[in-house]
Amino acid sequence: MPDLIFYINIIAIISFLTVLAISFIPRFGFSYFLSLFVALVLVAMFFFFNTYWILPVGILSLICAESLYTKNFYVSFIFLAVFVLAYSLFFNFNHIRIIDMSIILGFGSAFLGHDKLISYSRDNENQKGRSVSKEVPRDLVQIAGGIVIILGIVFIGMVKALFLLTIFILIYFLIINSIKDKHAFKAARFLTSLERENTKLGVGASWFAIGILALVSVVHNLDFIILVVIAVTFGDSLATIVGSKVKGPKLFFNKKKSYSGFFAMFAVTAIAGFYLLGLYGVLYAVVAVFAEALSTFPIDDNFSIPVFMTIVYELILYV
Repeated sequence: MPDLIFYINIIAIISFLTVLAISFIPRFGFSYFLSLFVALVLVAMFFFFNTYWILPVGILSLICAESLYTKNFYVSFIFLAVFVLAYSLFFNFNHIRIIDMSIILGFGSAFLGHDKLISYSRDNENQKGRSVSKEVPRDLVQIAGGIVIILGIVFIGMVKALFLLTIFILIYFLIINSIKDKHAFKAARFLTSLERENTKLGVGASWFAIGILALVSVVHNLDFIILVVIAVTFGDSLATIVGSKVKGPKLFFNKKKSYSGFFAMFAVTAIAGFYLLGLYGVLYAVVAVFAEALSTFPIDDNFSIPVFMTIVYELILYV
């Protein structure tokens, strides 16, 4: 007689086919090519990881991302949250990385391929560095977020911290969708006050969330994860603050970035890297500063830094 897991897998398959069909309904405005691409990658991931749960999670993540800043977001989000929480109940927390990969695939593909989200990223990129009064508070909040992530990983353990991080990121997307147009609440006014002019709430932070999920879904080394978080939060933020405050020559390969910000980020990341990983940590710091300096639209540096650092880490690990 089939056990409970069998029925759960059947539900996962039916859900996958259902939400995939929904993503092709024209009135929702979803991208057919993105839906097909994500579906094919998810099927490949299914054969590799041998779990049906990634199928609906990936497609639901895509629908959530493509419907971000609209009322349609809430329905897909509820189902996505249910699948993620159900997975954590029926399976070991150690497998949350597989779910993270599916979430990254959905949200990452949408932010890189959906016209609406691309336009939001373009607006965010165009406004970067134009207002010091906006950038400094944003960076201080980003540093605070990095401290919270590091403390969580160190004190409650990596597995539980990664699960809570996944849940928090989902809640974050719910928050920015809920308060995007509501300014009556103090929390909403505070968050919108941190945003750059003429940009959607939370676009840069969304790239950060996707990048961090990409990191933790692949890497198991605690020290390296902490180093990447330091690079993205402390290093990148310091580069913006110093680059805005200290006048000096611009990088010859990117006139939007300054040498002062470049070396400020390298200093703090290299020191942390050497302490955590020795000379390899300094190498990862070099990767981080060039990933930050070379990143440009449509890829945000909050995403490029953890991704390129992870790629180099994996290459060194397996070479």
